[in-house]
Amino acid sequence: MTPPLARPVLSAICGALRAQTGTAARRTGTPGSRFLPSVHRPLGTTPSKDAHAATAARTAAEEPTATVLPPESPNYVLVPTPPQNAEHKPPPIKGHLPVPRDIFTRRTGGGPTKGAHAAAHVQAVLPRSAAEQEGRPARSAAEAARRADTDMRRRNLEAGLAGLWERHEATAGARAERGARRAAENRAAALAPDRDDDLFTRPTVSASTRRTAVPLDPLRFERAEAARERTAAAARRKSDDRRDALAHLYMAAGSFIVDEAELERRVEAEFAAGVFQGGLGFNGESVWDVWGVPPSVADLVRDMDGISFPSRVAQNAHTDSHDRTAKRQMIVSEHLTGGKLD
Repeated sequence: MTPPLARPVLSAICGALRAQTGTAARRTGTPGSRFLPSVHRPLGTTPSKDAHAATAARTAAEEPTATVLPPESPNYVLVPTPPQNAEHKPPPIKGHLPVPRDIFTRRTGGGPTKGAHAAAHVQAVLPRSAAEQEGRPARSAAEAARRADTDMRRRNLEAGLAGLWERHEATAGARAERGARRAAENRAAALAPDRDDDLFTRPTVSASTRRTAVPLDPLRFERAEAARERTAAAARRKSDDRRDALAHLYMAAGSFIVDEAELERRVEAEFAAGVFQGGLGFNGESVWDVWGVPPSVADLVRDMDGISFPSRVAQNAHTDSHDRTAKRQMIVSEHLTGGKLD
């Protein structure tokens, strides 16, 4: 069974007719009619495929398209826009204003000390004449006008000083009250107990970690005395070493070269032609021929152990038992006498 045909819609028919009229007008070059032409269609006929296409196009154009945002779009999640900042920033002021002068000085005679002394200050600044003090009337109209102007200036000055004093007292009182209130708030905040959120979110600290006090060492005096003795011993050793160094310098000063004649004599003796011809090496050419090779560490160890070789007699001539005994006696004598021996 064939499906029933769709019933024609009046708006679809009108749209199709407008589209056909516009197309025909563009082809012929004549403007389309403003009004719909009368179309006679026999009963039982259905609109063509072009009419259905035009109807679908018009319906799609008239319906609002839904905006589809992907998840990566920044507008995928609607975030409320914060209100605009209503802060009022005053424009910068060029230049600077002079510092207000404090007329209520504490110095005596420098100005009114407080509002109660405004009348006395006015009398000191604008004193009355002798005629006014005696109560004599003005001698002319000009003098009477000057007296009236002076009285007005006195009254204005006194009223101005009284107003300034009231404002000064109000400003000072407000400043003191604000400072006291802030101090009380800060003190209360400093002495207030911990809040619950701070208490519950605070990390756990062991009691041993909280104990930061360092106990006194019970043996501190004994340790100080031992340190004092070590310091004194180090000072004594330093003094003894310095004394020994001075004694050694004094003993060695006997062989110092102090003049040019002695220097020349020593040079001639050390750099003579046959300086290496004496001793055991009669035909020696250097110090190696006279004294041989210097002893090694192994040779020194053998000498300490009392082991010697006949082939090194020339080398061990200065290290025999007699020389070692003499050197030991010299060291012992220096320790006993406390000085350097030659």
